[in-house]
Amino acid sequence: MSNAILLGIGLIDNTAKDLARISKNLRANGRNLASIGSELTMGITLPVVAAGGALLKFAGDLDGMKKALAANMGGLNQANAEFEKLKELAKAPGIGLEEAIEGSYRLQGLGESANEARHQMANFAKVVSLSGGGEAQFGGLLQQFTQMKGVGKILGGDIRFMIENAPVLGKVLNDAFGTAIPEKLRDMGITVDQLIEGMMTQMDKLQGIGGSVKNTLENLWTSIRIGGGEIGLAILSVTGMGDSLEDLSSNIDKSATAAAKWIKENKGAVNALKDLIIVMAVTGPIARFIG
Repeated sequence: MSNAILLGIGLIDNTAKDLARISKNLRANGRNLASIGSELTMGITLPVVAAGGALLKFAGDLDGMKKALAANMGGLNQANAEFEKLKELAKAPGIGLEEAIEGSYRLQGLGESANEARHQMANFAKVVSLSGGGEAQFGGLLQQFTQMKGVGKILGGDIRFMIENAPVLGKVLNDAFGTAIPEKLRDMGITVDQLIEGMMTQMDKLQGIGGSVKNTLENLWTSIRIGGGEIGLAILSVTGMGDSLEDLSSNIDKSATAAAKWIKENKGAVNALKDLIIVMAVTGPIARFIG
């Protein structure tokens, strides 16, 4: 065999080895790039997306709470001022911010001033915390109280449910009227307004308890949500994302409507596509098994 042929064979062999080495390096680099991409996605992209989603959620909650107040107070400026006062009220044991805001517009809707609504809620939060309860019990008590106030009658179920959520309230009623039994209160001719006045007078005398670990954690979570909501609202305002999200929502609705209409008008094509998807779903595993 001639030297030229041997040289050619050698060159081909070396070239093949070089290509194999290059291919191996590319695959290794590809795996490294994929690994880096995966780490970036898990370490940066997903947390950023999650944080952004949380800020938007907090912003929506905060905006909703302020608008609920504004609807009952005649304007956003008054609502913002009252919101700050309710934030301070919600730091007390036994009451959360949502419960304070909901209680405020419920009580104002029943004729109480914003100041008196806060006074009543502060006292109810006091008896709830003295009874060992929290935000859930405060919400249950306030719901029953506003129901009784709205009806304008002392009903047995209302009083008993209020005491169930805050047992200390039973002592308050006994101190104020000599009984906590609804039927006896009615027989004494006590009206709802007199009942409320008597309860508030006695609850004003009660000494509240200091903050607990549970209350501290609840306040911390409230601060995170309100702070995040303020940041989210600022971002929406500066970037105009609020309008973009509304446009996106509208476009999604339009696209969904158009897609539903097309599906109804093209049943044959949809069924054919369904059959194709089934075939593809079955073919893949079979081909892999055979191979």
